[in-house]
Amino acid sequence: MSLRSVCVFCGASTGASPVYREAAVALGQAIAKRGLTLVYG
Repeated sequence: MSLRSVCVFCGASTGASPVYREAAVALGQAIAKRGLTLVYG
């Protein structure tokens, strides 16, 4: 069985620390690089 999609639940605010935005960007890039479908809520 191979991974085809990833579900991510998160808030709309980037938060007080830029580390949260940086982590979200890195996650999005990793998901896109692997060609996975992003399911979000």
